[in-house]
Amino acid sequence: MAALLATSSVGLAPLACSDTPGPRPATLVAEPVDLDDYTWLADWGEVPPSVGLEQRFPTPEGSARVDVDADSYAAWLRALPIRLDRRTVEDYRGRTLPFSGRWSAGVVPLDVGERDLQQCADTVLRLHAEWLWSMGDDAALRYHFTSGDESRFEDWLAGRRQVVEGNAVRTAEPGEFPTLSRDRAALRGWLDQVFMYAGTRSLALDSEAVPLTEPLLPGDFLVRPGSPGHAVIILDVATTEDGEQLVLVGQGSMPAQELHVLRGDREATVDGVWFRLPANADAAIPVPGWGALERSSARRLRA
Repeated sequence: MAALLATSSVGLAPLACSDTPGPRPATLVAEPVDLDDYTWLADWGEVPPSVGLEQRFPTPEGSARVDVDADSYAAWLRALPIRLDRRTVEDYRGRTLPFSGRWSAGVVPLDVGERDLQQCADTVLRLHAEWLWSMGDDAALRYHFTSGDESRFEDWLAGRRQVVEGNAVRTAEPGEFPTLSRDRAALRGWLDQVFMYAGTRSLALDSEAVPLTEPLLPGDFLVRPGSPGHAVIILDVATTEDGEQLVLVGQGSMPAQELHVLRGDREATVDGVWFRLPANADAAIPVPGWGALERSSARRLRA
């Protein structure tokens, strides 16, 4: 059986980045956040001043965002709130990460929790789970551990939990755990267990490869499985008149830290954040302090 816990790592080396594109945050007016779509923010009390990702990061001249269905995961990601008050990244302890102001173009107000759990692959799953939760699709809330065992949110609510004992996983007997109400506390408890035992290796069990011949969509991710491995998520996609894809890339990492939009150097990007992916080419996206992830590693989570 594969090891249950797979983690990832990103170093702290700075990257020579171009300026962040688009209007300066100080010139933007914060927009109300739709709490029906981004439901975790309802518990924050006060939502940080934010604007939607689409407004914060306009497409480069000569390009346009790809069309997506209004009720799709891609559209949900495109409207993610981006903080206006800071772009430095904090970890789960509330500490600002060194050099994060150099590689981060913007921070999504998405809570990390108080434990070192929500790392790179977990951030990919968290976003997908939050979209499904906002859609009320509990049956689709199911992800695999690195062991290959599948954890289902509906089972968690019914008390049929996966219990990890060493490198073995068993399903709890009836009555061993109480049934739970469907609320955010239950969702977070289930996700924390998923984050503990899922990782870059298990993402393949919940997704399918996106061939080089097929365009990427917001919500796809690039991954290198391993211990450590790494994964980044495609938050938005635009195309140029020449058919080149440009992608906005987000990541969480280790230690568990806030989801942020990556900046890149002038050679890899247009306008500092739109990474170039030539059509049908196995281009690589450089990840500050970590290395590069190839287009051929792209995968897509279940709808």
